[in-house]
Amino acid sequence: MLLSAQCLQGQFFETGQPPASVPWAQINTGNFRIIYPVTFGDHAHRLASLLEEARHLTGYSLDHSPRKIPVIVHNHNARSNGLVSWAPRRMELYPVPPQDSRSSDWLLQLAVHEQRHVVQIDRLNRGTTRALSFLLGEQAHGLGAGRLPLWFLEGDAVAAETALTLAGRGRASSFDMPLRALLLSKPGQYSYDKFLFRSFRDYVPDHYTYGYQMVGKLRAEYGPEIWTNTLEYLARRPYHPAPFATSLRRQTGTDLSGLHEKTLARLRKEWGSEHEPGRVEEGRIINHRDSELFTSYRHPLWIGDSSVIALKSGIAQTNEFVVVNMDGTEKPLHSPGILSAPSFTFRGSRLAWSEFQPDIRWGLRSYSVIRVLDTDTGRRWSIGNGGRYFSPVFAPDGLFLGAVEVDLQNRHFLVFINSVTGEVAGRHPAPGEVAIQVPAIDPAGRQVFMTFTSHEGMGITMFDRDNGRWETVLEPTFVNISSVFIAGSYICFRSDHAGKDDLFALDRHSRRLYRLTSSRFGAFDGNLSSGSGQIVYSDYTADGYDLVTVRFNPVETGPGQVRDLDDGGLPAMLASHEKGIMSGAVQDSTLWQSAPYRKGLNLFRFHSWSPFYFDYSDLNIEGQTVYPGVTLLSQNLLNTANTFIGYSYREGRHVTHGNLVYKGWYPVMEAGFDYGDEPLVYTGRDTVGPQNGISYGRLNLKGTAYLPLNLSSGRYVGGLEPLMRISYRNDLYHYEDDDLYKRGMTTIETRLLAYRYRRRSYRDIAPPWGQVFRWRRIGSPFESENLGSINAVEVTLWFPGLMPHHSIRLDAAGQGQEPVKYYYTGLVSFPPGYEREKSDRLRLISGKYSFPFLYPDLSIPGVLYLKRLHAGVFAAGGVNSLRVYNATARRVEWQDERLFSYGADITAGFHLFRLVFPFNMSIGFAHIPEREKTSPLFSMSMDINIF
Repeated sequence: MLLSAQCLQGQFFETGQPPASVPWAQINTGNFRIIYPVTFGDHAHRLASLLEEARHLTGYSLDHSPRKIPVIVHNHNARSNGLVSWAPRRMELYPVPPQDSRSSDWLLQLAVHEQRHVVQIDRLNRGTTRALSFLLGEQAHGLGAGRLPLWFLEGDAVAAETALTLAGRGRASSFDMPLRALLLSKPGQYSYDKFLFRSFRDYVPDHYTYGYQMVGKLRAEYGPEIWTNTLEYLARRPYHPAPFATSLRRQTGTDLSGLHEKTLARLRKEWGSEHEPGRVEEGRIINHRDSELFTSYRHPLWIGDSSVIALKSGIAQTNEFVVVNMDGTEKPLHSPGILSAPSFTFRGSRLAWSEFQPDIRWGLRSYSVIRVLDTDTGRRWSIGNGGRYFSPVFAPDGLFLGAVEVDLQNRHFLVFINSVTGEVAGRHPAPGEVAIQVPAIDPAGRQVFMTFTSHEGMGITMFDRDNGRWETVLEPTFVNISSVFIAGSYICFRSDHAGKDDLFALDRHSRRLYRLTSSRFGAFDGNLSSGSGQIVYSDYTADGYDLVTVRFNPVETGPGQVRDLDDGGLPAMLASHEKGIMSGAVQDSTLWQSAPYRKGLNLFRFHSWSPFYFDYSDLNIEGQTVYPGVTLLSQNLLNTANTFIGYSYREGRHVTHGNLVYKGWYPVMEAGFDYGDEPLVYTGRDTVGPQNGISYGRLNLKGTAYLPLNLSSGRYVGGLEPLMRISYRNDLYHYEDDDLYKRGMTTIETRLLAYRYRRRSYRDIAPPWGQVFRWRRIGSPFESENLGSINAVEVTLWFPGLMPHHSIRLDAAGQGQEPVKYYYTGLVSFPPGYEREKSDRLRLISGKYSFPFLYPDLSIPGVLYLKRLHAGVFAAGGVNSLRVYNATARRVEWQDERLFSYGADITAGFHLFRLVFPFNMSIGFAHIPEREKTSPLFSMSMDINIF
């Protein structure tokens, strides 16, 4: 779940576009305008009820009732998420329940969590921030939200879902497990800035886990008004350099670093004595760790009795299926794409899993497909393309797969699919309104067990393939269950009902519960070897999940070992600050009427403006000129239309600006203009202008069409983007034949971008493998007597370096133009150290070797957090050719200049003044031997794509 308030990629935050063919409907309640595809209609009224109830409850502890807000549902996306964005102000929901869901109803959790974000930001609508909103529109609140750390935004939302539901994340043992393991296992103190911005050296728990504890512990000590007062202070003093930290210091007498250390010290003390050794047998770790880097082995499956397949991941590598032998040796099998379910399956020589597959064009439509790998032959194929299939499991015959299917109405089905042909052999709807997860098939292949969630919590259900009936095996409760596997007459699973995640076994006949593990922090992903009688499972440590084997030996659980949901801990304290708990009840269906949502009538939604002119389409930190004027910004609720209108007064001229981008069709269409500057005059030798005496204004027109195709699949990200742009400028150009100046020049640009690269690990500087191809051509077909054309081709290749996270980059580029009277500005950059020069033909090659050398995690509190230093050495060379007229020979000849430079640079990755966006600053030199010239190099950039 995500809250976003920042501008990204030169426009306000957008998440992609829904398919053009989707028909939409809407429900207007007193506090929400819910816009949804008609296929979601059966759930829209329930969502409206949940949001209205959440609004009634989520504002209480922050003492605020928010304004009405639009809510857009994207049920064509197979991913599970939600977000609240300001500028434009809206909530977006992705309603497909995740396969690793906790014991919560997904729509209810979304409603509470995201509505708390609405309360947080809407509470800034007062004081100076409210006054600024009259000048800036919704971006005023977005700028205020940008002053709040992510740990507060997400931690407070998790605190709300924990207090207002019986299944909030704060009630789950696995939620605080990473922080608990870190505090009890690592003697050193991680700084506040390290938790705020993470690390390339060490694993740091996410801002949800850390934020929940910070928000909760400070509420416990100072009351809920500590956060009410903090938001009030920020709203009234947005100009303060550090309003969040200053407010907390005034209320507590301690700065943020001190509050951080105090909270972690308390948690270390509370958690230090919790673990009591169980009565079960201790296990044996089978994996070997080659370094201290955080690395995990998850979801192990036995291959015979002497080795297991596991999913390996970590801070230094992407997901990879590996075979781990009992002596700890490993063999890599395959690197998958982004998994859509937390499990995989293996039978014979075939490995199967489900992963997300993006739509080729629409960012808000995605699929979940099943991939199959034959580990003997290396052959791979896909099943269910264009579908939404999750959590495959092989039947004992090794031919058919059981899987979960979720349709556009959010209905869940247990399906059986031929693993070779992809033919669906059976499709069985889940009973009632439940969501089913991660099926497990018994050794006979006749009964399928799986967890399910509903508004009553989480339980275990069984489908009998012989009679087609469903049976509840374990009644739903608000404890968390996963990793179901079958061991004879036992149904085994992971549960946190005893206060910590461990493996348990339920005797199907006696219904008695037995313990299988007693881990220190958490045991997950159990699997039984029928031959050896050993269980293999993933055991959490501060360095990641280990693979552990232990004899299958159920130990009966004793009385009093089931935790109380109201045990007086942090969840109970948070709940005491609220005025109730979510019931999830659905209101009268006649209360709100559904109506069509007309896309054509909702293309414009002006959300922000400013009393000056600034080009929002180019967010370059090197700076732009701000002019007196006005700017208006529009983005519609479906993210298909972005409009920019502006007026500026500069150099004594009144200039108007406009741009419209429409992304609701398969090709993206863009049109823009600028009018009012003084036209330029081109003489053929140089540019003279603006020129006095010209009465009309300068007009720039452009029209663009491009097709952004997403070709990503598996472990590779790929795309193809053809583009055509027509531009017109009414400048004056001298024509020698007529010895006249004529007004206007039209250029046509065509471009093709193609790319494919392997997904990076968190530590990688660049893709380990990748290719990028760019081709551009610009010509002026209607004024060919003055302007010819220019063509450019660029190719970039990435390769792995000599050591992990090192990178080799090779570039080759060629450019040629046929000038008549005027030259086009070059499309290819000269080697480092050279100024841009006139060129008829340019051919270049270059190479760069980059490598990280230090991860300092250096913090100067409130000023600087230095995460990484990496260096690079490079060399570039080529030939620049010009046509030169030889007066003696009376002919045009080619004059070649050989280009060559080399150099080095060092790049620092850091955060300044606790801003969420990371900076990269590079300093270096480039030396040109032929000219005996050494030039300094400097660049600085800000990564605005962190979301």
